[in-house]
Amino acid sequence: MPQVDQLIRSRRKTIGIYISQTDGVVKVVVRAPRRAHIKEINAFVANKQEWIDKTRAKILAQIDQNPVHKYMSGEVFPYLGAKFELRVVDVQSPSLVFDDQFYLDKTAQKNGQGRELFEKWYKEQARPYLLQRLTQLAEEFGFKFNRFRLSGATKRWGSCSSRGNINLSWRLIMLDPEIIDYVIIHELAHLKHQNHGKYFWQEVERMLPAYKSLRNRLKSSAYMTRL
Repeated sequence: MPQVDQLIRSRRKTIGIYISQTDGVVKVVVRAPRRAHIKEINAFVANKQEWIDKTRAKILAQIDQNPVHKYMSGEVFPYLGAKFELRVVDVQSPSLVFDDQFYLDKTAQKNGQGRELFEKWYKEQARPYLLQRLTQLAEEFGFKFNRFRLSGATKRWGSCSSRGNINLSWRLIMLDPEIIDYVIIHELAHLKHQNHGKYFWQEVERMLPAYKSLRNRLKSSAYMTRL
């Protein structure tokens, strides 16, 4: 079988491939129908090998350009799609401040608190922003959701339960507003269709005709959310 890191069988009707990235580790994931023969899966993957190689190389190059943070002066951190430089300063309260760039207290940095402080700051920005956009887009397109919850998920940008509860990852706050809106619209569409079938994607396209390009941008932006 061509190189595949994970094969997931489900009730889906078609075979699909996507490239996942978590903490700098890139994986080729194949989703296939439960009854699909392994030869059919192998042939499908082999036919997509050139795309797989190009996509892996692109993601790895992006990861190299955005290494795991050490919370040192000069590093850049994303916020709503833009990148802002970090400066470590001698004495500061609170320990992390954002004012056109990030300022981190030197003692907190030496004590290894950088990641914790950034995560807390991102969550504080994400909760009101995501709830506001979710509410606005739901009203604009005639949807009613039950509850909103800020998620800490690392592998799913969002989810929608059968009860109409929508979860959104706080890591979205690092990405472009257009991409955030795509994720929210994706979850709103699940209020009507709890699957990824034809009618689901038609609903997404009704709300966001350019969703395909935004979906591709989302896939290539995942590396930005590493702390």
